[in-house]
Parts: sequence; C-alpha cells; structure tokens
Amino acid sequence: MSIFRRWRVKRQIRKLQDKNWVTRMLAATALGRLGDSSADASLLGALKDENESVRQHAAEALTTIGWQLQKGTLDHAWFLMASERWDELSKLGSVGVSPLLFALKDIMVCDEALDALQKIPKTPD
Repeated sequence: MSIFRRWRVKRQIRKLQDKNWVTRMLAATALGRLGDSSADASLLGALKDENESVRQHAAEALTTIGWQLQKGTLDHAWFLMASERWDELSKLGSVGVSPLLFALKDIMVCDEALDALQKIPKTPD
C-alpha cells in the first residue's frame, strides 16, 4: 500500500472519533471505499457509536472490506445490531443481549431492539 493511501486510511480512522456524527459516518464510508483491512478494529468500534447512521455505515464498510464474520461472537452481535438485523440478533440468544440493551438507548431503533429482546428464549433458572 502506498504511503499516501496509508495516510488516508489513518486520517479516516481518526475521523471516526470526531464529535460530529456526520464526519464519523462519512469516515466509515470512506474506509469502506478504501478497502483496507487495517481499519477493521476501528470500524468494529464504530458499530457501538451512539448514532444509528454511523453504526450502519460502519457495518456496510466492514462488509465492503470483506471482514471475516465469526458467527455467534459478540462482534457478530454488534454487527447485526448495527445492520438492524433484529431477528438474526435475537436468535443469538444471550450473546445478543448487550448490543440490544445498547440499542434501547437510541430513539430511532429502541422499539425494534425491545421486540428483539423479547424474542430471545428465556433460559431456565
């Protein structure tokens, strides 16, 4: 990878921490277009962003980059939450609880998150 391309990736990774959600969203999109897997960890962190659009764009960027999803993991659960794939998330059982509880704080997706939480099978005491 060229020095200039590496610089662009690092610059966009820094922008994922910006106070402005639009800047963070655009940075996630740019990282997807740059297609560099060195951004995976930063994009995984962006799946937990307070803003729904930032989370969605981070999930799309990971897909574009070719991030290797390991099903049933906590990263998988955060990815599903950010992608708003609620039924799949509820099927993960207890692994999906943390991302769903996080999503309850977001007015844009709280109803869907609550529905998904209610679909998680109860474990016997």
